[in-house]
Amino acid sequence: MINIMYSGNDRVFKGILLSALSILENTSEALSINILTMEIDGFKPINNDMVKILDNVLKQKNKNSYAKLYDVTNIFIEEMKDSKNLNNFYTPYCLLRLFADLLDLPSKILYLDTDTMVNKDLSEFFNIDISNYEFAGVVDRLGRWFIGLNYINSGVLLLNLDKIRETKLFSNTRNLVKNKKMAFPDQSALNKLKQFYLKVPSIYNNQGKPKKNTVIKHFCKSIRFLPFYHTINVKQWDVINVHKKLKIHIYDNLFKKYEEIMEEKLC
Repeated sequence: MINIMYSGNDRVFKGILLSALSILENTSEALSINILTMEIDGFKPINNDMVKILDNVLKQKNKNSYAKLYDVTNIFIEEMKDSKNLNNFYTPYCLLRLFADLLDLPSKILYLDTDTMVNKDLSEFFNIDISNYEFAGVVDRLGRWFIGLNYINSGVLLLNLDKIRETKLFSNTRNLVKNKKMAFPDQSALNKLKQFYLKVPSIYNNQGKPKKNTVIKHFCKSIRFLPFYHTINVKQWDVINVHKKLKIHIYDNLFKKYEEIMEEKLC
């Protein structure tokens, strides 16, 4: 079984469902999809009805697959209520992955941001041996130039939760996020405190234009220099701009499946 973890609120469930559909399109092995959510000021959690939609979709492909929801509201508020990073460009939901060590989750689990799409079978990536590592990840496309060559993008992480508990990586990271203001809180804190990590090829977290060998495409913010310097931040559920600005059409069949699922649910 391949274990996947997402985190977010109700606004990004469409990203989770699209991402999950892309996994199903390319991977036949049974999946456990674990979703971390919470209720906090200004945001609503992902709810059980949403997870039931996903669970039904998973079981249509493999009866042994399932989706499970984890409400971490209480533990998040208890630990992060005074965090210097709650008011940030990124929502507090970006921090939820840092609580995975406190939950009853599979020890080996692949964390995916909600703005990821899978282009090939995940089995090869998931089966990488990380028994001696806290996690495996890809160097950040922009961070390698502006921060350091070993600055890992936290949007795709193959986690070893047993090792993370042993080294207290997430516990120490949460403490740093709580007490020090940072532009990229979870990512910068993880990079500062990581000890045992494995760098893997960019095909497992392609932060640019997808290529033939791309396994996971990450729709993160990017910089364009022509015709003038500007940034682009288009998510996969913004189909019009995926077509118009990114010129990406390889997921059109999945966009159609998503619409069919949601229309059926409304009926």
